[in-house]
Amino acid sequence: MEKFHHFNSQTFVTLGQVKGMCMLPLPPSDTGSEKTNSKEKAVILENAIISWSKQIRNVLKLDPETALKSGNHPDPLVEIDFWKSKSQNLDSIVK
Repeated sequence: MEKFHHFNSQTFVTLGQVKGMCMLPLPPSDTGSEKTNSKEKAVILENAIISWSKQIRNVLKLDPETALKSGNHPDPLVEIDFWKSKSQNLDSIVK
């Protein structure tokens, strides 16, 4: 089941990337409550938080000057579109 949950989470993240959104996968809620002790649950939650922080860090790393640094000569609308996209991406984290 652990491999299935990992695959499901990775698919969810990839789907978000295709949509241009940062979608944070929730940790599995059915961890076999009698079989899973509190330490194992803590590890599952810690892994989810580590994954979330990596995704959020990647969104925050996006640079508005990428087009300019690559040698292009973007107009101001390119930067406006960048900030709209970044705003939508950050909003998708909250939802």
